[in-house]
Amino acid sequence: INISKLVADAGTPSTLVGDLNHDLMYGTMSVYMQGRLASMVNDVSDDPTVRATSALQVLLASPEFSIEK
Repeated sequence: INISKLVADAGTPSTLVGDLNHDLMYGTMSVYMQGRLASMVNDVSDDPTVRATSALQVLLASPEFSIEK
């Protein structure tokens, strides 16, 4: 899986979350989840690869993603 776009956008948590919302949730991610995920991304690391993979893992394990799919 090529996550280079996510890694490139990981410097700005809201942009990273927006990418995930658009690409994997088709724009249906709740505002609450967007805020929580952006906050987590901001706190997890300064390394963009760690930020991107962490956000992706949390999203894929989330109930919102499971229900959407």
